[in-house]
Amino acid sequence: MLRLFTTIATVMWSACAVTAPEDYVDIISGTHSRFDLSHGNILPEVVLPWGFNGWAPMTDNTQGNWWFHSDDFSILGIRLTHQPSPWIGDYGEIRIAASITDPSHGDAWQAASYDPRASTWLPYYFNATLLTYGNDNGFTTVEVTPTEHGAILRFNFPPLQGGADLNGFNQTRRVMVALNSASDGVALGLDEATGFVNGTGFTTSNSGGVTANFAHWFYFTVAGGPNGDKPITPFSTDNSTNSNIRWAVLDFDPSDSNTDTITLRIATSLISPGQAFVAHGAEVAGQSFEAVKATAKAAWNSVLSRVNVTDVGSGYTPAQEQDALTVFYSCMYRASRYPRKLWEVDASGAAVHWSPYDGKVHDGPLIADSGSWDGYRTTYPFLALTNPDTYSWMVQGFLNAYLEYGWLPMWPSPGIRGAMVGTHTDNIIADAIVKGIKGFNVTLAYQAIRQDAFVVPPGNEVAGRVCLQDYITLGYIPSNGGCSQETSRTLNYLLSDYSIAGAAASLGNTADAQTLRARAAGYSKIFEPTTGFFRTKDDKGVYAQPFDEYAWSGAYTEAGPWQYRFEVPYDPQGLLQLFSASGFDMCEQLQSANTMPSIYHPGQYGHIIHEQTEMATLCWGQWELNNQPVWALEWMFIASQNSTGTPCAANGQYWLRKSVSTLFVPGPDMYTGDEDNGSMSSWYLLTSLGLYSVAQGDPSYILGSPLFANVVITLAGGQTLTVSAVNQAPENVYVQGVTWNGVKVPGVSVNYFDLMKGGTLQFTMGASPL
Repeated sequence: MLRLFTTIATVMWSACAVTAPEDYVDIISGTHSRFDLSHGNILPEVVLPWGFNGWAPMTDNTQGNWWFHSDDFSILGIRLTHQPSPWIGDYGEIRIAASITDPSHGDAWQAASYDPRASTWLPYYFNATLLTYGNDNGFTTVEVTPTEHGAILRFNFPPLQGGADLNGFNQTRRVMVALNSASDGVALGLDEATGFVNGTGFTTSNSGGVTANFAHWFYFTVAGGPNGDKPITPFSTDNSTNSNIRWAVLDFDPSDSNTDTITLRIATSLISPGQAFVAHGAEVAGQSFEAVKATAKAAWNSVLSRVNVTDVGSGYTPAQEQDALTVFYSCMYRASRYPRKLWEVDASGAAVHWSPYDGKVHDGPLIADSGSWDGYRTTYPFLALTNPDTYSWMVQGFLNAYLEYGWLPMWPSPGIRGAMVGTHTDNIIADAIVKGIKGFNVTLAYQAIRQDAFVVPPGNEVAGRVCLQDYITLGYIPSNGGCSQETSRTLNYLLSDYSIAGAAASLGNTADAQTLRARAAGYSKIFEPTTGFFRTKDDKGVYAQPFDEYAWSGAYTEAGPWQYRFEVPYDPQGLLQLFSASGFDMCEQLQSANTMPSIYHPGQYGHIIHEQTEMATLCWGQWELNNQPVWALEWMFIASQNSTGTPCAANGQYWLRKSVSTLFVPGPDMYTGDEDNGSMSSWYLLTSLGLYSVAQGDPSYILGSPLFANVVITLAGGQTLTVSAVNQAPENVYVQGVTWNGVKVPGVSVNYFDLMKGGTLQFTMGASPL
């Protein structure tokens, strides 16, 4: 059953088209996280889909990259952020705050109390009441709504309070723009055209992966009046009133009624201060808060309306129906956040970008803030179904990085970063080639992914495949080859080779396809038959001893032997045969992974990592939904079969439906672990649709157990794909049969190209397996 949870923003549900899916989104979902346990490790960002800048309240300045907590009751302002994950860090951040203040300008960290439960958390609008800054006439409120490269912030102060109550209460209205790095700077002045006070500046704050000339430039104006169109004069427009150039303080006279409402319009650029001014003029100058808010709302409506849950199904209470839609569209919001557009629009209307790879300005798109190790599994297969046009410019963004750096990035944030293992940008691009995604240079794309498979990279772990020569020679990465995480790395390389082979075949490159398919078929080389696990061995073929099936780290990335035991999603039936030849029933072992104790041993980490704690508290055996290596595991029940009606497939249907109906709940605890740039959300979205791409480079989607009775996807060409489930109910989790446009579907999968023509995929559900 779906768990009941009361959300902050409530939308009435009805069994018809969802006309405003953006209002079901609760951006605070998944934000209840700490260093030692994650419920998403995400931020409640007000932002446009895949937007250049995000905006979120900052509530803590003592915990490093964990600077927002859903249970904090103090707020330090609104932070412009590019942080995809606290594990990666932020860059180009700016903080904007409002207060009714004391006379001192010395403390940039002046905080206010607020109630997160009484605030508005929507993707296009945030509103909070600052309880600290009130009087008998009301409270100060902070509002923000985004544009592509900027935002409008509106601060409403309580009217001036006179008489005896004024004594001892300084009602000066303050707006502050604060920076983070000692090398940052901001200067105040007046905009000659409007008479508005303005500010220009830059921040160089970053977490690495950029050239030495990195700077995030900004330009803002501040105006008063209900519509933000009245010049207001601060007590000073120079920096002499500030104790540090890292923040700009603007104090306004509370007796001027035009300062009851203060509007700050800001835009930014990675290119230059002039480009920030251009963006300001194009996106926020002369615009009312309400008009920009409406535009942002419409942008989210356009993206989220691509997938319309028209019927949740029978057997649910109204509250459960509400929760189901909140979870679904909150996940769609997250799946439409990353990768980030890192390009800008110049005065001529052309797309241009500053490159963190060579420090120069180039034409065309660039993207950032998406880990390929996370996103290739789910984010991009979901985009291929719902937003192939978006997928196209993402691939071109990756290719521009390749042209500027010489290698495809693994974790651009905003440039080359060393994080995770494998070259999974290959999987993303190969899948786009195989699925016929249009709009990028296919020849260049194949050149880039082929390089990862065949060219030994420079001696670092931020580009290409380390230990590639050993892998090519032996078919695996040996334990004595100088590379860590050998088992995981080998399995990752094998999967990427499978994906690239699919791209090569689709382009008619038979030689490459044969070579790479032969590599990918060699996973048995690290399958130890007496234990039935993928294990590490040296270049002589000797497996490492002793072996602990519950020990994490060492040869495994963020997991242990159980989590990687079935990680050959591109050949599930071949893996089934390999298990059988070694005396194991893979379906039984998959079932054990779900039902056995959630045991883990620290292994070579030498300490506990949050993924271990999350798996143990989840109490779902060795199925570590909180992290990516097991995301195909439940699907292997089904993918390894020839029919959706087998007992093995039925077990997969049971576990998949149970996961999406019980583990994802609205509110700050929505996720079981790191959400990671839309990837866990996309896992939920695909699983709830009953469709999953277990292997990239293959145009098939495996059939699962859909959560909803009827979902309509508007395809890029205007056709619709309807996924319906006859006899849908909470207890009816088992598939009795599947038809595509009225014709029975043979096997356990459907073809991507068929789905993209439009039609109806109909599941018939039942309470018992066939």
